[in-house]
Amino acid sequence: MDWSALQALLQQTHAEPRPYQTRIIEKTARMFLGYYRNGAGETEPAARSVMIESPTGSGKTVMGLLIAKVLQQLTGAKVGWVAMRRNLLDQVQHENHRHDINVDLRTISMFEKNPPSGLDLLVIDEAQHDASNSCSHLHDVIQPKWILGLTATPFRTDHVKLCFDKVVNDAGIHQLIQDGYLSRFDHYTLPRWEAASLADTYCSDPERWGKSIFFFHMVEECVAFQRLMIDRGITCDVVTGETDREGQLEAFRRGDVRVLANCMVLTEGFDDPTLQTAWDQMKAREAESNRKWLRTKPRPDRPEHPESLGKDFLVAREHWT
Repeated sequence: MDWSALQALLQQTHAEPRPYQTRIIEKTARMFLGYYRNGAGETEPAARSVMIESPTGSGKTVMGLLIAKVLQQLTGAKVGWVAMRRNLLDQVQHENHRHDINVDLRTISMFEKNPPSGLDLLVIDEAQHDASNSCSHLHDVIQPKWILGLTATPFRTDHVKLCFDKVVNDAGIHQLIQDGYLSRFDHYTLPRWEAASLADTYCSDPERWGKSIFFFHMVEECVAFQRLMIDRGITCDVVTGETDREGQLEAFRRGDVRVLANCMVLTEGFDDPTLQTAWDQMKAREAESNRKWLRTKPRPDRPEHPESLGKDFLVAREHWT
């Protein structure tokens, strides 16, 4: 397979993939099409499933779309894109049109009871959920020729193993920060994780903390925190599984709401370059290995967004021993 032909396909879009993205796209396409050569120079059989492991904020959605573009152009593949949350599916369509990639695809909820059949490529966003019962149902009904998984965290808290023929990774978080593709961040620890204490800390210097997201364990904590913030003149909203999430996130992006509080809702796929600080309750010794932190915290303040230039991202969490 002549890679120059694939490059010509990518040049039809406005995506302009970064060097590490180009390497991942080429390698993955070769694996699916049966042209991949391993370190020994041997051509390996075509893979049915490939998982891309790449840090949050590295552009996995664009990489997935460009791989789908290549397969669709070369083979006529029918593409389906699976995600757990509706806002993630909306983001995919937005990126597809914004970069003029224009993959003809079907977006599918991970909880879809009657998914479409006859799809050739199934892209699983947040592929750590691929071992779930809902995803197993999708695989059984759709029976795609190829499966592409996208994730920053290729492991599950229930220790169920993910089963992909191949795993592709390239640059890690620290390398992407050094290369300027992800923003540097400052890390702070707080003595207590209580609504009143957090409100005091934020309101002591709101310009320093800026637009923020707070993560709590219970919705009641979110509501108590919201009341305290509103009483102090800070616009604050609580995002739950029952609220108008899309409307709330849009208000946050516009700047109508300065602070969001949530309970395990914005842990995956949330993408807003204007976010300045993430506040998360976590034991300090778990910070480097915690899955939720790896998924959510490096994403904001990507340097290519003008509104985030010159800013560092802040992480604040409770200091537990």
